[in-house]
Order: sequence, then C-alpha cells, then structure tokens
Amino acid sequence: MSSASNSPRGPLKLETLLKDVVLHIMGKMTPSDLVNFVLTNKRFLALFNRYKNGLMVSILKELPESETMTLLYTTQLTELHPAWTLRPRAVDVQTASQHFIKLMQPNGDYDQIYHMSPAGILTLWKMTKVIDWWVQMFPTLYWRDSLANRRHLTPNEEWRLRKAIAHWWLYAHHHHGFSYAFRQKQIPKPYERDPRVSHMRRLSTCELMELRDLWAVVHNTVSNDICSSAEAVCFCQSPDGVAFVPWGHEQQRHASIVRTYMKLDPRRLRYYLLYYPNCNRNFVTGLIRQQSRAFDSDIETLSFAINRALIEREHLREIVTGTFTPTPIFGILDDTRTGVDVSRWDVDQWLNANLHRVGPQVILTRRVPRGDDGSDRPIPW
Repeated sequence: MSSASNSPRGPLKLETLLKDVVLHIMGKMTPSDLVNFVLTNKRFLALFNRYKNGLMVSILKELPESETMTLLYTTQLTELHPAWTLRPRAVDVQTASQHFIKLMQPNGDYDQIYHMSPAGILTLWKMTKVIDWWVQMFPTLYWRDSLANRRHLTPNEEWRLRKAIAHWWLYAHHHHGFSYAFRQKQIPKPYERDPRVSHMRRLSTCELMELRDLWAVVHNTVSNDICSSAEAVCFCQSPDGVAFVPWGHEQQRHASIVRTYMKLDPRRLRYYLLYYPNCNRNFVTGLIRQQSRAFDSDIETLSFAINRALIEREHLREIVTGTFTPTPIFGILDDTRTGVDVSRWDVDQWLNANLHRVGPQVILTRRVPRGDDGSDRPIPW
C-alpha cells in the first residue's frame, strides 16, 4: 500500500481543508488554543475574523465555566442582597449577530434585560483566556516542589479546575474587589443570611472541595511568588548569600500578608505573577496602594465561606440521618478521589441558598481580621 506522500495528489495539508471542516476544528478549541491556531495561517485568520462572533459564542457555551462567567459579567449590585443572590441566567441567541442574556425571576419566568453585544462577547472571551492561563500554569504551581510528579491534567481534571477558577473569580468580584458594596465586616456564620456563604451554598460538596483545593494552591503561589523577595542572607542559609525571604516573617506578619494578597482576582493575580514575581516589597506595596487605598482593610473571606457551607451540610446530615458523617477529603486531581463515592457529593447543592437556622446555635460574632499589605508604615486604627 502506497503512503500518502506517494499519492498523485500529494500529502494532505491542513490549510487545504474545506472551510466547514476548519470551522468545526476551530469550534473544538479553547480560546487560547484558537488564537494560537489562527495566527499560524492567513487563511485561518481570515476565516476566524469572518465568523468570530458565532465561533466565540459556540466555544464559550461549551466550556464548563460558561454559566459562572455569565453570572460574573451580568451580575447587578442588588443581587448581593441575600434574598436575590445570583439568580440563574439563560443565553438566548436571537439572530446570528445578537445574543441576549435573560434573568430568571422568582416565579421562574425570564425577563430579557441584557443585550450581549459583540464587545460583551469579546470581554467574556478575554476573561476565559485568563482561565486558560491558570489551567496551563496549574501543574507547575501544584507540583512546585515535586518535579518528578509533574504532569499534564486529564480532561476531567481540567474540567473541574476551570469551574473552580470561575467560582473563585465570581466570589472575588463580589467580596474581594477593590470597590465592592455590602462589605461584610463580620466573619461568616452558619445559617446566616450572608451573601458570601450563599455563594458557596449553591455549589455541590464536590465543587466546594475542588474550590478549597484550588484555594490552597493560590495560597502557596501568593506566599512564594508574590509575598517573597530576594534578600541578602547568611551564607549558611544559601551558598549565594541571596534567598527569597517571606515578607514580614520576622514580625509574624507573613500569614496575614498572604491572606490579604489572596483577595486579588484571577486576572489581577495573573498580572502580578507575570510582571512582578518576587519583586521588591516596597515597590509592590506602593503599586497596590495606588490601585486601592483600602486594600489592607481586611483579609480574604473565601476560606471562611467554604468552611461555613461545609459545616452546615455536616450538621444537616447529622439531623437527617442521626449519625455524623464527615465530608471526605478530595480535590481536583483524580488521584485524590480514589475510594470516594463522588456521585453522592455532586448533587447536594442548595438551590435555596438562604436557609434559616436549624436548631439552637450559639456562635460568637467575630470581626474579619485586619489585612496587611506588607508595608512598614503604621496602621491607622
């Protein structure tokens, strides 16, 4: 049998494929992969520019984070009220060039209130490319200290990771933003009408555990790559006399500094990781203060909200079954899910995210700890 290279027609080249075939291939790519693909050939680029709106919409709708990113793009400040937290959306494609987002009302009907313009589609596209970057970097960050175990993510692991990043971004947008309304000064408590915990109640236990797994990686990344700078040290500690020293380690401030910088959303944290990794502390703190004067007013609260949602579910399971069933420990990677009946923990999200207290609850009110941006100036109280 002769090879394709010996065929009278010659080898089949990608750029000679029919238009419909090329468009179908493009529709199966992630945003970052598609951008890299179309830049390799003028014909591909011309096809993308001609059909980009339809391509981008079809790709975005197939991604696991599509629903959460739609919430992020269309949310209103009034939805931060506990009674109106994150009402579901539906994307309705009216014509080839117009895309509408409908907001679900309490009675289940949809009111058309958003027109998704090409500029809005492009905004979601760029935000999804940020998620692509985190997916690409995740193995490097996760296996930072174990190069021998580093590998590519499986499709299922990437699916879970993309959803977790989107949930992190949505929470950061509302409750870690540089300017956010309804700022809560108290630590979230179980069974309270708190929009921070309401975000978490809408997630299944699987999604909560995956988000907590991602949050641990974010903590380690911020600690090592943002809140540590090269400083001169004793030669007994480093042969070169220089090492990355955690900010505020001598004053026991490093933990608070890290949890303050964890308020950066995925896009802002990506920016600092790309352009200011292990940069001079005074320079970074000055830069962050220019962007927000109140950045050090508090620390991140996502870890509190995740734990509160998990505590509520354990408590309710005990009331229903009469026995205490702890939540198993697992995360994003397949290796951590061995022996866990994942199907049991993937369908227990609370559609009604604002439940009232169950049974007597005596929980002391605690204020969210003050943040620390790492600067040496006195903190005004």
